[in-house]
Amino acid sequence: MKQGSFLIFFFLFTLTLSASYISGKYTGNGAATKAITGLGFQPEVVLVKSSANDDGWIATSSMTAGYAKLLTGSDAPATGYISSFDSDGFTVGNSAKSNTNNVVY
Repeated sequence: MKQGSFLIFFFLFTLTLSASYISGKYTGNGAATKAITGLGFQPEVVLVKSSANDDGWIATSSMTAGYAKLLTGSDAPATGYISSFDSDGFTVGNSAKSNTNNVVY
């Protein structure tokens, strides 16, 4: 199965299982962490893509805490993208791919 095919299947499968999903945007602040709140639920999956580059990343609640995986390439999961899944959203870390000052994600 091609990588792109898996992502399409993943999105379709996820959306049919739960009506609790949301999309939106936030602006990075460059701090060590930034809480993204107001979702109304604790997410199971977070996908983030910067408006400044093409690299997106994914983190799931079943991954080791604090780790995320780039959606492109074969890099191993890494830290710095996400800090936690929270009861009303999630908290991103200080990676340029998740929290650069004045960059929209």
